[in-house]
Amino acid sequence: MRGRTRFLIALLVLALVAAACGDDDDAGTTQATTATTAAATTTTAAATTTTAGTTETTAAATTTTEAMTTEVPSSPDDGVTDDVIKIGWMGDLTGPTAGTQAYTAAGAAAYAAFVNANGGLAGREIELIEKDDQYSVETGTTNYFALVEDDKVLAISGQGGSGIIAAIKEDIRDSNVPFVAPQQTTDDQFDVPNFTNVLAHYGDQADIVVGIAADEVGGCESLVMASVGLEVASGEEWAIYIKDTVEKCGGTYTGHVRMPLTGSDADAQVLELKGWVDSEGLNYIASHGSPSAALRLINSMEAQGLDLPIGTIFAQIAENIYLEGSAEITDRYWGVHTYTPSNISTPGNDEMNAFVASSGNSRFTENVFNVNFVVGWVGMKITVEAARQTIARDGTLTRDGMLLTLDNLQFDTGGQTPALDCTNPGNACGAAARRYQWDFDTMQLEAVGTYADAAVFLDYTYGLGGN
Repeated sequence: MRGRTRFLIALLVLALVAAACGDDDDAGTTQATTATTAAATTTTAAATTTTAGTTETTAAATTTTEAMTTEVPSSPDDGVTDDVIKIGWMGDLTGPTAGTQAYTAAGAAAYAAFVNANGGLAGREIELIEKDDQYSVETGTTNYFALVEDDKVLAISGQGGSGIIAAIKEDIRDSNVPFVAPQQTTDDQFDVPNFTNVLAHYGDQADIVVGIAADEVGGCESLVMASVGLEVASGEEWAIYIKDTVEKCGGTYTGHVRMPLTGSDADAQVLELKGWVDSEGLNYIASHGSPSAALRLINSMEAQGLDLPIGTIFAQIAENIYLEGSAEITDRYWGVHTYTPSNISTPGNDEMNAFVASSGNSRFTENVFNVNFVVGWVGMKITVEAARQTIARDGTLTRDGMLLTLDNLQFDTGGQTPALDCTNPGNACGAAARRYQWDFDTMQLEAVGTYADAAVFLDYTYGLGGN
């Protein structure tokens, strides 16, 4: 992770095509392994009957995702049959963190449909197999073995749940199954070579949150920060990295407040924060968790009159937080993310938005507005790109070949992330992050500065939170 490629990406904000708000259940209850393929079949027809502008965009997208016609032998134990290439997704579709992960699953399904609509891969369609764990370690573990041993997927593209990773990391290490673009970045993952981590590490996210917060309050010596996090492994790790960064900076760290996974409010947690305001002059909160946890915190802060700025991890800048949370609190509420929201024009986002608009698939059109839809789309894009490169090199497609490709992958996602270079130690692929906040005039997320601007805060220190 230490030698990272960073560059400026020029972005133009545009209105999102055919986006409509969907709730957590809408985003997560459609598990369309077979339906994804069916949707892809109808999408191609729809694209030929749309307006000229849309057809031109779709045609351009086709040229960027050429179907490989190389004869590739089937390898059922590696997820490659005569007809399909099996790729897995595991995460929370209907549980307490579905507000992040269900959108990611929808994005992954959309990219699978996109590939299928443009000829598939190696004469086969992509079959996405989705497993809902409802953020349960027991269910997540069962789902992992089902994907790897029963479904025999080529790779798992997308996974959420730090507790699940802690429980199965040794099994993952002993397997030859690639994990691409998981939705958290605990130190556990960096001990396992199977992971291709794209999201910026929690240590990096903490560095940026603390650095920006210190600038806002007049310098590190003026920063008095508390961390808030869900009662999960990644929440504890977040606290460790925030504390380390604040103290290195020369600020004051008051302590960590734990949030339960579920509940109706965060009144007790806000009372603890208010105590630090009175006793230590707390002036900034660094938050970790799901969108629902963020809303509980924001609403309890409003109810108890606690108005402090909040810097958050990627998962807590979902659009519904700004639409449903108190405007008094969300006006100073922001977060960091590696991925570029779909409302910001980049070549990759433009291609994605054009396909979604032409697809006629409500799962895609209703969820593309959420930045975590982009996370799922890009995770599948990287997985498919790795498969293409493996075929080009070996003439075959296997799990072992995919692992070799991913270890050496260099890939431009079209501005949906920084350019990726997976050859760096730690296999973090050069992931970076930058600040995003809500624009109340356009009612969309906007980027504040560039990845390079945020990189000045990074110390590239990891391994503090190993479990």
